[in-house]
This record gives sequence, structure tokens and C-alpha cells, in this order.
Amino acid sequence: MRMRGRQGLKSNRERAAMGGLASGLLCALAAAGVFAAAPVLTWNPSGAPVWDLATQNWRDAGGAPAVWAQGAVARFDGAGGAVDVQTGVTAGGVTFASGGYTLEGAVLTLGALARIDVLGGSHTVRNTLGGVGPLSVAVQSGRLSVDGQGKVLPQVLLEQGGGALALAGESAGGVSVASGATLLVNGAGATVGVGLSGAPGGVLEIKVE
Repeated sequence: MRMRGRQGLKSNRERAAMGGLASGLLCALAAAGVFAAAPVLTWNPSGAPVWDLATQNWRDAGGAPAVWAQGAVARFDGAGGAVDVQTGVTAGGVTFASGGYTLEGAVLTLGALARIDVLGGSHTVRNTLGGVGPLSVAVQSGRLSVDGQGKVLPQVLLEQGGGALALAGESAGGVSVASGATLLVNGAGATVGVGLSGAPGGVLEIKVE
């Protein structure tokens, strides 16, 4: 009985030590910003509508003018317009809240856990969306179009939503369509591999114009 008691005490001490190590590791990771949410920067062009690493065409959470921070989430909630993406820009995600925006120019590299959310409006991608993916896309309302000049390199996970994702360009990684989501494939030049996931009820419309 005493032997089992000593073993139990040792086990408790080991567990406490392991817990302390785990807690310390989590604290260290948190201090390093590993678990920190990506900052959100809102599009607020003060001149030429260029998305680069030097121009203060954004505002931060406090409303102050800001330059782009690599890995941040871009939010577009104004009236809309063209956005000229410059070489070397990386983003942790994109949110289209309203209006009608068009992304064009250089490759926009998206992070490994990036997502695109469309809350309203009709928006177009005319450049390449790069990254290792998968890229989650949720079109809650409105439409997100990747036209014939655009290309999506990562695999796309199209989530349930009341709007639609329209592809007229190339989706190299393919698209997985969840139940309740709508994917439109427009144009004879469109190239996309499609898979359906979730319960019955997903909508897939293929149009060749």
C-alpha cells in the first residue's frame, strides 16, 4: 500500500511538472503573438488606390491612417472601386462588407488559414490569389467573381451562404462546395475541379457563355 502511495505521489508531482511546462509554453507562445488574432485594416484610400507596403491607404482599429501590415485582414466597406495590388503583399484574409470592389494587379498572397468573407455587394477579383491554402470563402450576401484574368491557386472551401461565388478564371486547387452554397462557373475558358460536401441541399450551377 505504501509503495502504491509513493508511486501515486510521484505521478502527481510529474503531472504537476508537466502542467507547469505546458502552461509556460502556452504563455511563451501567447507572448510571442502566436495566438494573437490578425489585425484588421480598413481600406481608406487617400490618393491613388494602390495596395502596397508604403502608402497610408488604410485605417487601423482606432481610425488612424496606416500602411499595410503583412498578414493583416483587409476590410472593404465603402462605396467600392478598383484596388491595384502591388507586388509582395500578403494578407491573412479579406472581408468585403459593402459596395463593389475590384482587386487587380499583382499576386495577392493569402496566409495558410486565410478566408474571404462577402457580407454584401458585388466584387471582382482580376488578379491571382496565391497561397498554400485551403482558402475558406463565405458569401453571405451578394457575389464574388473571379473573372477570366483572375486565378485562384489554393483549394477553395466554399461555405454555406446566401450569395454566390462565380468563377470565370482558373481554380487550380479545385472547389469544395458545402451544403447551402452556390458556385457559378461562367465561360468556356474556366477551369475548375468541383467536389460537393455536407448534407444534400448545396447548389451548383454551371454556365458556359
